[in-house]
Amino acid sequence: MCLDGGIGRRAGLKIQFSQGSESSILSPGTLSTLGFKSTYMSQQESVGTLEKIGTSVDFLRVWMKKTWRIGMLMAKGAYIVGERRRLFVQLGEEVYKRISKGELKDPQLEPLVQQLERLTKKVELEEVLIRNIRFGNRAARMARSGARASKKAT
Repeated sequence: MCLDGGIGRRAGLKIQFSQGSESSILSPGTLSTLGFKSTYMSQQESVGTLEKIGTSVDFLRVWMKKTWRIGMLMAKGAYIVGERRRLFVQLGEEVYKRISKGELKDPQLEPLVQQLERLTKKVELEEVLIRNIRFGNRAARMARSGARASKKAT
């Protein structure tokens, strides 16, 4: 029999040492003789600990539910804002086309259309310069001739 009340069936699992020393596993009663408190909690302490853990888990569950809900609402809001922006762009492009063609007259929007046309021309010139630097003069000439052909087609 062992000191802890067992019958010693697992004694062979301990690392064997010489007769004068203990094994690598502490002998029963070692901690209590050194003044350490028992590792087992009283029933009252364990109930208090379980209540604290339960309260913490409930708080975490509520917090995660709120966080998930906020995240879902933010994602939905971002989608709606993106769709709204896309529709504004589409509406703006349609108004721009109609004013450019003369189908729609609005004296307040005409200066904006003219400004957009000037900026479009500047962008096209910058793109030609970039192509010229990247691919040489031949590519720039081809781009200009392609732009002229597309203007004639419209």
